[in-house]
Amino acid sequence: MGTHDGYFKPEQDPEIAAQIAALNPDFLFVAMGIPRQEKFILGTQSTIRARVAMGVGGTFDVFSGRVKRAPVAMQKMKMEWLWRVIQNPKKVDKVKLLPRFVSLVLKDTK
Repeated sequence: MGTHDGYFKPEQDPEIAAQIAALNPDFLFVAMGIPRQEKFILGTQSTIRARVAMGVGGTFDVFSGRVKRAPVAMQKMKMEWLWRVIQNPKKVDKVKLLPRFVSLVLKDTK
């Protein structure tokens, strides 16, 4: 088991990937924000070879208490993502990509 902060330059990806691969992980959770975490996972998957690699974005910020969750009513409506966008309008461009992502996933499963 190991951890590494996400504050490194993309040029360092191969070096960090080699360090992670040496640990032979089954699971890899990457919390570097969109799209950096996805680019890291995709670019290093052949080196790291984790069975599961997941971009977890701001999940650790929520678990650590650094970012507060949406009000319970929004959580129950499954609209917590909207709360996050309202709290940080810079995320609007990222959210606009979600329908395309879903369509690509659905297309790939056919």
